[in-house]
Amino acid sequence: MQDSVTRLEHFRRFGKEPGIVVADRLLHLYESRGLFHYGRVPYIHVAGTNGKGSVCSFLAAILREAGYKTGLFTSPHLVDFTERIRINGIPIPRERADQIAEEMMQTAEEAGISGGMFDFATVMAARIFEEEQCDIAVIETGLGGKLDATTALGIPLAAVITPIGFDHMQLLGNTLTEIAGEKAGIFKPGVPVVTGSQEAEAYAVLKERAAALGCAFYDAPAQMADSMKLGLPGVYQKMNAAIAIQTAKILREGGYAISDEALEEGLQKAAWPGRFQKISDAPEILVDGAHNSHGVRALHESLSNLHPGEKYHFIMGVLADKDYDEMAEDMADLACRIDTVTPESSRALPAEALRDKIRAMGIPSDCFSSVPEAVQAAFAADADEKICIFGSLYFIGEVLGMTCKEKTQMV
Repeated sequence: MQDSVTRLEHFRRFGKEPGIVVADRLLHLYESRGLFHYGRVPYIHVAGTNGKGSVCSFLAAILREAGYKTGLFTSPHLVDFTERIRINGIPIPRERADQIAEEMMQTAEEAGISGGMFDFATVMAARIFEEEQCDIAVIETGLGGKLDATTALGIPLAAVITPIGFDHMQLLGNTLTEIAGEKAGIFKPGVPVVTGSQEAEAYAVLKERAAALGCAFYDAPAQMADSMKLGLPGVYQKMNAAIAIQTAKILREGGYAISDEALEEGLQKAAWPGRFQKISDAPEILVDGAHNSHGVRALHESLSNLHPGEKYHFIMGVLADKDYDEMAEDMADLACRIDTVTPESSRALPAEALRDKIRAMGIPSDCFSSVPEAVQAAFAADADEKICIFGSLYFIGEVLGMTCKEKTQMV
């Protein structure tokens, strides 16, 4: 018999109704039942296309170092559902998650409320953070912003937008203007807004929306993090760290006691699996959840800086709704070959289809029959080979789930 968390994971990721509508109903339902008090834990709201998880990790680590009991809600998980809901960096116990999931789903069913997995996960996080008496929480959106379930959580301390690119276009729009408009849906009147490097088209939307709502608007240049030691590798992390630094400074101005020492320690201690993570030295194997063209370009920059002039054996697994042609093309100049695998997802692009696309670009490519076969082949490679496994976070989660913990280390 499946436990309640497993049953919840088998729900559609997002329900038929907008997440904000479902989450709002659930929040008020559970409040009326005395299960928790709606909107009690203050939070920071983070949206964007790339870097959300890293920014959340930096912020949560800074707040922990400052002495605040900190909740962290992110998605997707890589290995286990409980990774989505953390307190002071530690995932909630599976037994606790199962008990709360069962109670919430049963209560919702009795009330005739249905929703997607993410809707329930959002409300679970809010409830757990309150029960654990967290001082503050860092909340990452699931999709977009305006209609996202997390937007039902109330008025945040700050709204953060990481770099915006083309992703989920079938739901968010086909232009940066449309996508930025969806992301800016997390803005609330008078709540400060923080953003980093943005394309001009997206930046204009964010600034206009912030002005219309009377929100102070803060740019966070990557140079803010130049002198900082970062726990997360990859040159693109400077931008994410800068966004976290600017947000922490806003919190400090609002009365949170965040010392310079806590800020520096938090940046250095932040950890975020599956982002430019080394899982083997010989052969050198890196994994990265670059799952769209914007993320792949950032990965390309980091790989070029790590081993200038070197070629990589890439193993790529992506979802069918991604811009996989452009992703492969962006890696072509660093590739000695790009092999493919089908991630375990109903939305996965078949490895054979991706292989044929890559071969048409003139790049050697074969496909693996499974993720385990791909991982075994990577570890069996020559000691001097450089391998980079990238693509869907679901794929990266499968890879990490198979990797011995004692072999895992950060670059």
